[in-house]
Amino acid sequence: MSEQRYPMTSTAWVEQVFNAPPARNLKGHAKYTQAFRTPSKNGGFVDTQGNTETAAALLLTYLANQGYVGRFKPQPFFTVKDEFGVEICPDFLVEVLLPKKTIFIIEVKTEAYLDDAARERLEENREKFEKFGLPYVVWTDKEHLGSIMAMNLDMWRLNGANVPLSEVDGFSKWLSELNETTIGDAVRAGFTLDVIEAAAWAGKAFMPLGEPARYDMLLTATPQDDLMESHFQLQVARKSWWSRFAGSHKPEIRR
Repeated sequence: MSEQRYPMTSTAWVEQVFNAPPARNLKGHAKYTQAFRTPSKNGGFVDTQGNTETAAALLLTYLANQGYVGRFKPQPFFTVKDEFGVEICPDFLVEVLLPKKTIFIIEVKTEAYLDDAARERLEENREKFEKFGLPYVVWTDKEHLGSIMAMNLDMWRLNGANVPLSEVDGFSKWLSELNETTIGDAVRAGFTLDVIEAAAWAGKAFMPLGEPARYDMLLTATPQDDLMESHFQLQVARKSWWSRFAGSHKPEIRR
């Protein structure tokens, strides 16, 4: 007996997708990209394809550590052509918890490969998903998932897995009393960089995510950047990938 298929407008469909295996199997030979196994917040793993998608999984886990994101799933589902108009498998289904619980579709793209046709397809996908009440955003390696950000998150994750929680809590208490300092001052106070980065991974310390660590870098007990605004703001028509491109390439008016 085949499993009942729920419409994309239903909460039953969301639960069905989150509880099902990935829609695409990334194991085995891949000609242009590689499959990666990325540790997730619940102690398990998620399989991602390529460096940019893996960076997205790291960022989602980082946001989950702070309570902004709940469940997320790569290769989540295939759309049904009769329902959606075309069969596609988006990159992530994400349960955003704050400021209010919302289910997002995230597409991850490499900026260099976003030509006119690709941007137009993304805009069409956005319009289709939003008809089902599912906000659809595109993250690119250039604007949302830079290589330094990915390397920082991966290092923070590794330190977060190896530094004792007691050391993280001790540093977090010291930082919260100051609220604002620098990495150099924290080191001079006796805290090592691995402890500082473990606290950053846990959402108990904050420094610029897209820059290499420096001794003069600002270190705070509260967020310095609004990642929810920059990564989950709705890319409506005036901000959509295709519209932004079209707006900067207006045709000449011949007289």
